[in-house]
Amino acid sequence: ATFFRFDAKYQNGDDIQIWVNSEFNTHENIAEMALKYSKMIGKLPIFFRKELKWVVIHGPWEDKSKCTCRWYALRNRGIYIHTEMVEEEEQQETLIHELAHVTIDSLYYGSANEIIWTKAQKQDAKYISRYAKKDPLNEDIAESVVAWVAARCKKDRIENSVYKKIIKTIPNRLTVLDDLIFRNSQYPLTCKK
Repeated sequence: ATFFRFDAKYQNGDDIQIWVNSEFNTHENIAEMALKYSKMIGKLPIFFRKELKWVVIHGPWEDKSKCTCRWYALRNRGIYIHTEMVEEEEQQETLIHELAHVTIDSLYYGSANEIIWTKAQKQDAKYISRYAKKDPLNEDIAESVVAWVAARCKKDRIENSVYKKIIKTIPNRLTVLDDLIFRNSQYPLTCKK
């Protein structure tokens, strides 16, 4: 496959490389994908992309049997996006999840701070999603970060019942994330406890 490289430059200097697969066919479509996802990343807290170095974007595969068709992340490195895998209205949430893997996972999983996260898990005794419960040592932080953004930054956009569920289900994990994220930059979002 042939990839086209774009440099996404952000105001605070945490620039990233965006690699777009040629399967989008035209140069216009390829550039459109780079622009779309660089803007989407730019709308998320600066801290979330602190460790992000690159994004690889794959499009529609002619032979779906050869496609993993998932979005996934490599800690402290980058994200692979398969545009067909996630519905348009869920892509921002999925991007937050993957950026949590890139930037936040290594601060707790397998580190000296892991006890902070596992203690919060035990105190909460529940998980925010089935996915987090199924794989608590790999997916709980990413799923909790998505809930944190919803409760702390988008409270006016979610139903009150969803907000209450988040606050009730993972209060201790929210506190861990508050301590981490409020020490860093949430810009361009406005987030509060």
